[in-house]
Amino acid sequence: MTSLSRISTPDEMPEGVAAKVEALDAEIDAISEKRHTYDANLIAHGGVFVVLNHDGTVRIERGFVRAEDEALADPQAEGEAIDLETVEDEQAEGNEEVQDIEDEEVGKPISDALTRDLSAHRTLALRVALGERPDMALIALTHTLTSQLFYSYAEAGCLEVRPTVTPLGSHADGIEDTPLAVKANAAHEAWAERMPRDVADLWAFMVALDDEDRVALLAHCVACTVNALRLPWGRKPRSLQTADRLASALSLDMQGLDAHRGQLSSPCYQGAYR
Repeated sequence: MTSLSRISTPDEMPEGVAAKVEALDAEIDAISEKRHTYDANLIAHGGVFVVLNHDGTVRIERGFVRAEDEALADPQAEGEAIDLETVEDEQAEGNEEVQDIEDEEVGKPISDALTRDLSAHRTLALRVALGERPDMALIALTHTLTSQLFYSYAEAGCLEVRPTVTPLGSHADGIEDTPLAVKANAAHEAWAERMPRDVADLWAFMVALDDEDRVALLAHCVACTVNALRLPWGRKPRSLQTADRLASALSLDMQGLDAHRGQLSSPCYQGAYR
C-alpha cells in the first residue's frame, strides 16, 4: 500500500484518491469564488453612497442595501419561489427595527466637545444675524432687561447684559416717599401688571408689543439702571461726566422740584446736582 505522505504528484495517487482530491479542489474553488463575488440578485438591489469631500472631490461607497430591500436581495435557492407576503412581513419587521435604532440614535447624547463646538458656531451665526437686524436686536435687548428687572433676575435671555439697580435709600433719607419715587414705582407697577406671569411667555409678549410700547418699556428698563451718585469713596469721573451730559440732554431741572427749593439756594447743593 502506498503511503500518502510519500506522494508528491497527482500522478502517483491512486485513481480513487485523485478523483476525490480533484472534487475537493473544485468545491474549494467554488466556495472561494462565492466569497469574493456578490450574488446577482444582491447586486441588482444594491446602491451606493455618493459623498462630497471637503476639497470638492467625490467619493463613492458601493455595496449598500436599504433595509426594506434586504429581503428581496437575499439570495434564493434555484427554483425557490419568493413569497411576497413573507417578504412584506420581513420588510415591516425590518422597518420597525430600523425605526427603533433611529429612535435610540436620536435619544443618544452627543459629547460635550461636539456640543461646545456646534453651539459656538451657532452663537457666532446669531451674533452676525442679530447685528444685521436692529429691530430684532431691540426686542432681544428689551427682553433680556425685562426678564431680569421684573422676574427677580431670571436667566431667560441669551444676551450677556446684566442690569444693576443701585438702591438710593441708604444715601438719602426719606427719598422713597418723594413724588419722584412714587412716580417711578407707579410706572414699574404699571408695566408689571401687563407682563405675563411666566417668564417663559415673555418673548411672545415682547414680540406682540407695538414699536411705541416696546421702546417705552426699553426706556423704563434702562432708566432703572441710571447711577449718578457722587460718593466719597467712588472714583468714576467719566461716569459722572456722562451723567452730566445725560442731564443736559434731558433738560433736567432740579430747581423745579418743590422738595428741594429751599436747599438749592446754597452753592454747595447746586454743585452736587451738576
